[in-house]
Amino acid sequence: MADKLVVALVVLALGVVGTIALVVVIEAQEAEQWGKFSKANHCHVVSVTSGSTIIAGNGQIGFVPGHTGWLCNDGVTYNRSN
Repeated sequence: MADKLVVALVVLALGVVGTIALVVVIEAQEAEQWGKFSKANHCHVVSVTSGSTIIAGNGQIGFVPGHTGWLCNDGVTYNRSN
């Protein structure tokens, strides 16, 4: 019984580590793509908002991330989370 628990915990730990690694790789790729796009399209910052924490009347807590607005030469303003 203890062996099965150890195996299950090891598998769970490997799954968590693998998921975190995948998220880090995806975020890095996305940041690289945005960097290339923003340089190629001469994007510049036009607005910055900070994040905020919201506490509802029923006690629920939420977080709204900050955003940076980027105006590019294609005429579109892209909003990116900070």
